[in-house]
Amino acid sequence: MRYPDLFRHLGDEDYMHMVLLSAILFGGLNNLNSVLGFCRFLTSGGRPEQVQIAGQVLYCVYFQVHEAGVTNVYSEGRAELWCRWYCDPISLGMISQYDRNRKLESADYTVGNVLKNINTLLEKLDITPWQTSSAAEMVMSGAAVSEQLDNVDISAALVGVACGKILTTSIPVDAWRAAMQTQYVIKDRHNLAPVYQKFGGTRKRESFANQKIISYEFQLLAAAIKLTGDGLRKRTGGQTVKELVALDVSEWSIAGETLRDWYVYHLQEKSNSLSTVNRYHSEIAKYWFDGSTSNDYMELDSNDWEEYYESVLGNHTKPSNRVYRAGRFQDLHDFCVTRFKFKPAIVDGNGVGDKPAKYVHASYIGYGLYVSVKEAVLRSANLTDNEKLNIELMTVMAYRLGLRVSEICKLRLCDIDYSAEGWVFVHENIYGNNKSSSSLRKIPAMVLMSNSEWDRFRSYVTNRRLYSESSKELLFYPSFDKYTPWDKRFISDFVGALLRDISGLTDLVFHSFRHTALSNLQLVIEQEWEAASKFMSIDVDQLKAIYRAIVGSDEEKLRRYWALACFAGHNDPSVSFHSYLHLSDLLIGLKLSRARYEFTRDQLVSMTGLSASNVTRRMRKFGGDVHKIAASITMPSIDVNFELVDNPCEFDAGVSVDYPDQFISMASHDLAYKILKDYQDGVSETVLSHKYGINEDRLSCWIQNGRSLVGIKTREGNSRLITKDRSSKEKFNIVLLPPHLNSVAEQKDAELIIKLLNEQFVSEGKDRRALLNLINFYLRHVTTSSSGIRVTDPKTLVRFINRLESAGIVPVSRWAIRIICPKNTEPLEEWHDVAKLPVKKIVVSRSSKIITSSYLRLTHPEEEKIIAGANNFRKFSARTLRYVFHMIAIMQFDESFFIVNNPA
Repeated sequence: MRYPDLFRHLGDEDYMHMVLLSAILFGGLNNLNSVLGFCRFLTSGGRPEQVQIAGQVLYCVYFQVHEAGVTNVYSEGRAELWCRWYCDPISLGMISQYDRNRKLESADYTVGNVLKNINTLLEKLDITPWQTSSAAEMVMSGAAVSEQLDNVDISAALVGVACGKILTTSIPVDAWRAAMQTQYVIKDRHNLAPVYQKFGGTRKRESFANQKIISYEFQLLAAAIKLTGDGLRKRTGGQTVKELVALDVSEWSIAGETLRDWYVYHLQEKSNSLSTVNRYHSEIAKYWFDGSTSNDYMELDSNDWEEYYESVLGNHTKPSNRVYRAGRFQDLHDFCVTRFKFKPAIVDGNGVGDKPAKYVHASYIGYGLYVSVKEAVLRSANLTDNEKLNIELMTVMAYRLGLRVSEICKLRLCDIDYSAEGWVFVHENIYGNNKSSSSLRKIPAMVLMSNSEWDRFRSYVTNRRLYSESSKELLFYPSFDKYTPWDKRFISDFVGALLRDISGLTDLVFHSFRHTALSNLQLVIEQEWEAASKFMSIDVDQLKAIYRAIVGSDEEKLRRYWALACFAGHNDPSVSFHSYLHLSDLLIGLKLSRARYEFTRDQLVSMTGLSASNVTRRMRKFGGDVHKIAASITMPSIDVNFELVDNPCEFDAGVSVDYPDQFISMASHDLAYKILKDYQDGVSETVLSHKYGINEDRLSCWIQNGRSLVGIKTREGNSRLITKDRSSKEKFNIVLLPPHLNSVAEQKDAELIIKLLNEQFVSEGKDRRALLNLINFYLRHVTTSSSGIRVTDPKTLVRFINRLESAGIVPVSRWAIRIICPKNTEPLEEWHDVAKLPVKKIVVSRSSKIITSSYLRLTHPEEEKIIAGANNFRKFSARTLRYVFHMIAIMQFDESFFIVNNPA
């Protein structure tokens, strides 16, 4: 960096490409698709998020990646890949400076050719351009620089992940935040009525037995949905529903039960015709039943499902019928995901050569949630003490050993070794097959469990052996029959219900324990001892023993991922990376965070864009530590504070815990909305304080502000902010919140306005107070019956618009004004300044009132598109300001704003 005033001579696009270049060279961002995603993040005004891992403060950003071969978010029938990248200090400093000065808006900018743009920038700086014709090669070659940084030891596998050569998935944003939560509330008693029976059964060895059952179920379904009855009379959908519901499916296969319920769903809830459901049956029922003869549908993960659908569509379907049949399979599968907790999957309807990205359920269970689930099992109703102990130890084996629920349920006493290591042998027996030949393995239980877990497990095994009659007895069993296994579906549903009930996440399942175990062990084999110790709550000495048990000595580093794949029962490491190892992004960030940099003052001036005197002060304060210097100039960020602690699982509801306040940033409005929504639904302030780690005084202030806002009345005595229908709906607590923004355009609008207000609120002086006064004015002039605010003073109207314009929050062109003046008169002269404003629309109308007034409304960002639609709207206003200002008033106002008389 040879230019002390580098940033002062760069435009927005060059500025941004300088940030990209830094991320490529120093930050491990070496995959072109990720670079393009990061570019979109920058142009949309994104901001780094602060996290604390094992006492170390890191900054990360989230962005969506297009054209990826793997996805980790499944929403509304669409799979997406969201990535997390941990910022190096050089890029972090540049992002902060870019964020302060940028004028480029995402709507006006497209990514373009990254290689061409970066080379153009280098030429401007008299630096030799990149000598390659491929942007992907240019981005990938940056990994060579990252690997050579002083004090960085990054494995070849992680380099492959950074370059996109090894496909893997990060934990999605919301799941990561929730999984790292340190406090959970557990009910005194969990009464989760079991939907399915507890008892499983032995495997039927004769293949014709399954075929016979399936043929019987197929015939019953075909008879129930036939189009004609006796005398060739046409049957109705109602008759068919009654006949389907009357079928006793308690002893049916999962394939038959799901099909029966799916047919009822289409006839009853979707109101489809009987002929339509009959065609569905003829198209897919045979293949659905056939697949169940060789697959346990409850055990298949997303990749297994997609491979199964591809085999059916590729081998048994004509090209002309592929799209239709794929659509039916997708509809059936989505139904089963919702009703039967199948793993989500994408069915490829386009054929070979245009396959969609594979979906991976990238879930993770934090240690606090794991401990809470074990405690909740012991508090559960409808289970005997032995059954509770069984499920608790099953949970331990899944979380620590990474075993599948099917592998746990079929373990026998002879599968547990007598040795001190406590080897657990996973192999086929009468109770079930292994998923594949690679699943045949043995696992050292003692070293993987904590001391208390091992003592509890060993004591249980010892007692079982003492009172057993045969080593062929099951290790875990419900009731009194030691040869009847637990039903896998019951265990999955029961523990999954506890996970979702305690965490609030809707997609956690029992199999998430296996994902967690393997992700944690990735930290171990990469020798990130401090992070692994915090995540797993195991001391470093034991972690090193785990490393030796799985990998061996340090000389075996090159084969450590093969060793982990063998431990997991996978054919090769690519399967582990693709579906189970979700902490690769964190590992890359931790490795690169140890890089040592030595910069001169002029180089730091170039990197940060600060003045020489400012940089000098920071160098003296932080002793030249580039990491601390970069963090000190970072724009206000979302402070998530993921410091993991041991969770005692219980708390005294009468004690107020003084948490460090994490909700200073205005960017946390969405989380504040979630907290107050829980309060509206009846959750107490103390519980919310423990659950979200928020200071009770601040939470009480929010609630009091919300109550005061509800108390702002019109002249007629109606609330200005909460409609009667919302306030009258049955709630545990008073309604405090504005309606949530459902429109995507309005949500983006709100994010931008909040970001701009953030920048205004950085200073605590006059500007902040003036903006809060402006928000107060707006809230006291808006009503629930009108889309705008009524203003009778033209000077006030002009000041209101200009103030938001000058702060860059709402441009003048977004406003529409309606001036209402008395009949047979023209607007008075003082309204001429209003008429001159370059707003989107001004309308003058007449009324019988004797004073001139106006209504000011914010137009919807897609108003023209909506008006042009089929709804015959003449105008369409945005609710953005109402939502944003209401939330800011809740979070930022003090009592002085409410000690005023309501406007007349």
